[in-house]
Amino acid sequence: MIRLLRVDDSFLYGKKALLWINATRAKVIVLIDNGLRFDYFAQSLLTMACPPQAELVFLDVEEARAAAGQYRNSRVLMVAGSFSQLLGLSPSLEGLVRVNVGSVRESSSDELQALKKLREQDMEFEICDLPEDVPVRLE
Repeated sequence: MIRLLRVDDSFLYGKKALLWINATRAKVIVLIDNGLRFDYFAQSLLTMACPPQAELVFLDVEEARAAAGQYRNSRVLMVAGSFSQLLGLSPSLEGLVRVNVGSVRESSSDELQALKKLREQDMEFEICDLPEDVPVRLE
């Protein structure tokens, strides 16, 4: 089961990844980002900083859309790098309505439009960097 769906352009690594893994009991972290998918240097750095109890998977949006069904029965933390990439993934996320928002630095009109379209699909967004933080609902 997908334990957490998150938008975070810094992805998850190190202590932050460990805290989210412990809070959700996830076994797999799926990082979804078209740019990161083939950036093997960045992948190496993120892999080195990944807690040993979790498997790290790198997918682009198309691969993640195709693989979404296989992760429904796994303990997975899914992290998309942007709202527009989450929007591209959203048709395969049927039934998931809550999205956690971490670090999102890009505020282009495309990203804001993607967020608006996601909210029109009845997705709820909460801003919460760490599991112990009190989430703030995006109204």
